[in-house]
Amino acid sequence: RLFRNWKKAVTKTFDWMDDDVKE
Repeated sequence: RLFRNWKKAVTKTFDWMDDDVKE
């Protein structure tokens, strides 16, 4: 359960980082 939420949060963070890099 916890791992799943953590993975989701990490994916969200990487998504945000990706956006940052694109700009």
